Amino acid sequence: VQRGTASFGSSTGTVNQSISSVDLSKSFVLITERGNSTSQDRDEQWTVRARMSQARALAAERRWADARRVLQTLLESKDNAVAAEAAAAIGDAYQAEGAHLEAAEYYMTAAYMSPESPAGRRGLLGAGRSFAALKQPDAAETVYKKLLAQSGVPADLVTAARRGLAEIRR
Repeated sequence: VQRGTASFGSSTGTVNQSISSVDLSKSFVLITERGNSTSQDRDEQWTVRARMSQARALAAERRWADARRVLQTLLESKDNAVAAEAAAAIGDAYQAEGAHLEAAEYYMTAAYMSPESPAGRRGLLGAGRSFAALKQPDAAETVYKKLLAQSGVPADLVTAARRGLAEIRR
């Protein structure tokens, strides 16, 4: 249950809503700070999840600019993994629009912020694809090799990076 105070017109009321019944593409979350750090952490986790879910819903509707606006707020997170996930998702939105230079910038941000996290690895792979699309094979090769040099990379990412390397060498 998410709780909060909502202002509608001239009145203010408290709303209790089950998160599973909220359409995140048409709703938003308001969070107030509390003195208890445990509850603040919990609230922040819910806010992050809600924003990521909202951004995914907007991206699924091909509303790229709206998705990026939601994700932009998460880039300033104290948690590097959250910020990296947001950066990689912004890269995905730009790449889907064919804006490969902007996509590469955000993918590299994800890779820099949290290089061995799933988002950082996805950032390296996405940056390689964007650099290849921009006809920058040296940059693409560099990021693909950085991904392959890491230990414990999931097999699907290894396969995709090897495929990317093979394509730019043709």
